[in-house]
Amino acid sequence: MKRGFRALAVLAAVAAMSAGPAAFANCTDFGGFAIFQCADRAYFEPAPAGSGAVSAVFWQIGYGNEKLNNATGAAGTGIGGGGTFNGNDQGTWPIDLADARIAIGSNTPPAGSLCLRSNNWANSGIDGCCDNPRDAALPVTKDSILNPLYNVNYVRNYSYDPNTHPSNDWIQDSPMGALLRESNGNYFAVAAQSTQVRTSIADARPGFYNFKGVDNGHLNPFSPVNNIVPWQKTPGYKAPGDVFGLVRNVSDANMPNVTHNVTLGWDAVTIYQDTGVAGSRPSSNGTVTGAGFAGMGSEQVGPLVRYVAETQAIVDANNPIGSLNPNGWTAAGTFHNPATSAVIAVGPDTCVRLHTYFGHEPDTTSQNTATCRLGQCGDLGYDVTSPASCIGGPLVSETPIGLEAIRERAGAVTIRWKAAAELTTSSYRIEAVTKKGVTVLGTVPATATGSGASASYKFSANVTQLKGTRTIQVVALPSGAKQSAQIQ
Repeated sequence: MKRGFRALAVLAAVAAMSAGPAAFANCTDFGGFAIFQCADRAYFEPAPAGSGAVSAVFWQIGYGNEKLNNATGAAGTGIGGGGTFNGNDQGTWPIDLADARIAIGSNTPPAGSLCLRSNNWANSGIDGCCDNPRDAALPVTKDSILNPLYNVNYVRNYSYDPNTHPSNDWIQDSPMGALLRESNGNYFAVAAQSTQVRTSIADARPGFYNFKGVDNGHLNPFSPVNNIVPWQKTPGYKAPGDVFGLVRNVSDANMPNVTHNVTLGWDAVTIYQDTGVAGSRPSSNGTVTGAGFAGMGSEQVGPLVRYVAETQAIVDANNPIGSLNPNGWTAAGTFHNPATSAVIAVGPDTCVRLHTYFGHEPDTTSQNTATCRLGQCGDLGYDVTSPASCIGGPLVSETPIGLEAIRERAGAVTIRWKAAAELTTSSYRIEAVTKKGVTVLGTVPATATGSGASASYKFSANVTQLKGTRTIQVVALPSGAKQSAQIQ
């Protein structure tokens, strides 16, 4: 990358700190900590076809609260007035998510690619600061440097040489995450990045976050590194072309009034991040190793994805999904990568969905300065949810409905039917019923398997196939539920 381009990016990031009248995050006495991506010609790929408007959030892992963004964080703890855990995240600051072609100055990125441009942890409207004073035992905790490799107290207060006093005690600043979501809720893009890689023990630069460090993404067309972040399907969403949705099997599917063992399945989430040695920040700080973290690298702050299966009773049998309460969901089980399936018990007339959370799972329910400053309050509100699949009443048997067989002028018959909500049905078998028995006319694959969504179907049979036929029958497989209709 050209040095002049990077210099301009640094100036832009610093200049952005002066925007707006809101209070700065508490790390401005030295210029703050920049967040780079566009400047290094790295980016997020375009959102998939059919996506809605794209929005972005970023946060410091272990310190993020997207549920409350009021830009009142102080002293780098993410604790606002009155002990409120408002998180170390973007707060009310509007993230500068730029068109990658414009920001990079090249048409090489695909149209619709996006990248983080002029963002800084010292911008006005940021909740808290990524320079965390998490260890009260250290003489210098808010040290204005991200994860230094020397004893900051000795060097600053006693003029010691950093090279003669290496220390991992001051490695206490978490990596950050960035999440892009589209308004339809079907797709997302997520990345995590550790703090700046130190070139030596004596490296005293304040530090920054640089998403060019992602190394398990797609290949960058500008250079031989895998730091392009792709979009992913929301776990449990049945995308076009998928065979299955969230629900893979329902026990006692033809007995609506019993408890069912429901088998769920989904595609695992990949966190695109700096991995291995690049993503490692080993720490000897007791508050790091003793608070659910193994270090301050993106791979050392605990699992960054968890899946929560949630259920809710059906309120209106005639409109099961439309009548759900957005706040009425109850957790039925929590699962972590590499899990991609689960079996949960679901009562009669119940809906199920999969709720996927990103970031550090909270280690405590006590939200106060003592716990939140150690990252134990976790990350709240960085999530996506699958569509609901409802299991109950006529939906359990999955019998084809609305079957009709209409004879056309040429003698052929057009057969139409619907599925109220497909869960386990994988295909439909169309049969001609005569006095001599049953003849299979063909099969049609189900289009909404496992999603709980409705679907409509059409099948055409010719005159030769229908000789002597008065009745058409459609059978749902594998359940065997069927419906028949006279040819009209």
